[in-house]
Formats: sequence, structure tokens, C-alpha cells
Amino acid sequence: PSSECATLLSALPASPQPFFGAVVSAESCRKACDSDIVCTQFLYGKPVDVKPERCLLLDGLVSQHAAPQWKEIRPTQVTSYLADTGPVNCYRRTEPEVIERFQVHTTRLAVCTLVLAIALTASSTCAFSLMYNLNHRRRSKPRASQLALMMCCSCCAGRLHRRYNRPEFS
Repeated sequence: PSSECATLLSALPASPQPFFGAVVSAESCRKACDSDIVCTQFLYGKPVDVKPERCLLLDGLVSQHAAPQWKEIRPTQVTSYLADTGPVNCYRRTEPEVIERFQVHTTRLAVCTLVLAIALTASSTCAFSLMYNLNHRRRSKPRASQLALMMCCSCCAGRLHRRYNRPEFS
């Protein structure tokens, strides 16, 4: 193994979590790690003569790696589990592919939702103002813009409020 792989192998017995081992090809091992959202690294021991190939996932969900194909390996058993294979290679995934795709899609969805919320707010404000102006516009009543100013910023609409607050005799 490379120096990084040897360092990783020596640090494994200190890990509190169990690992998952199986007799599968390198491609199947990579696919198993890719399909598990928690998996970020795995070891693969190449087959030599009568010794089988071995895959060891260092992170994983128990529900994704069920028996009989996958076997739960305790950290103290790793060296004996990989001893029956040829050279051991270590692989590390920088970030799980599933999470990256999920982040891209949720960001797009959030942006679309924000744009639609702004458009809906603007169109409903315009529609309410138009309906108010058409139904309630008289000489003694405020326009929709004046009414909005009185409701949203009462300190700026002091004169308007007093002007429209007088009793109306019809």
C-alpha cells in the first residue's frame, strides 16, 4: 500500500464504527460506496492466485449493506480481513455525488420559489390597487397609493391621515 494507505490502515483500529466487507470487484465496490450517502472512502484488496478480492467500506449505512453479501467488520479485524488478499488500494471520494446533485437542485428550486414569490406579491398588489381605485375612487376617498402610504408608513402620511380622517357627511 501507499504511504497514505498505510497511515489509514494503521489508524483504523481506533475507529468506533464498524466497517462493511464483501467479496466483490473493484467496480462493484466503487458503486456500493457511491450509492451510500455516508460512504466517503473504501479499501480494495486485489485477488492473487486463490486469494479472493475484498472490498472494505470505511463508512456506510447498515441498511445499505445487508448480509449475506456484506459482512460487518470490527475495526480490530481489518488487518486479518485484508490479509487474505493481494495488494490493498485505498480510495477516497471528496464529496458524495448524491449530496452534490441534491444541493444543486435545491438551490435552483429555492431561487425559482423566491422569484415566483416576488412576482406574485407584485401582481397581487397591482390587482388590489386597481380594484380599490375602480370601486372606491371618489373625491373624498384616498387613492390606493395614498391608502398604502397611510398603512405602511404612518409617520410619512400624517397630513393625508388628518385630511381623510374628517367626518364625511353625504
